[in-house]
Amino acid sequence: MRSHIQKKNSIQNISLWAGSIFLLVQPYLVHAQLKDRLQQSLTDLRGGQEGDIGVIVGKIIEASFGILGLVFLIIVVYAGFLWATSAGDPKKTKEARGMLINGIIGLAIAFSAYSITRFVVDGIGKATR
Repeated sequence: MRSHIQKKNSIQNISLWAGSIFLLVQPYLVHAQLKDRLQQSLTDLRGGQEGDIGVIVGKIIEASFGILGLVFLIIVVYAGFLWATSAGDPKKTKEARGMLINGIIGLAIAFSAYSITRFVVDGIGKATR
């Protein structure tokens, strides 16, 4: 029986170490991808399309949604942490659940606003051609 518990503990330790290494390496991989996208965006802005307001606004919107996604991720992780550490306390659980719901509602509102704006702008663009 004792060897079964030791085996289970060693598997948990290996999983913990592998997860920790992944979490330590992942930001460097993501940073490399973001750096390439940022350089491409700056090249587009400085390139032959300079002065085209559509390109500039598009890049600003793209960056805004990237930041929005990051904020949403932080809210979800924090709410999950609160929920996991609530130890069954109904007040803390309710607070964490409220944060999750509010984060999802905020994300839905932002994407809805983008979708509606995109639909209207595309409709105006087609009507003026």
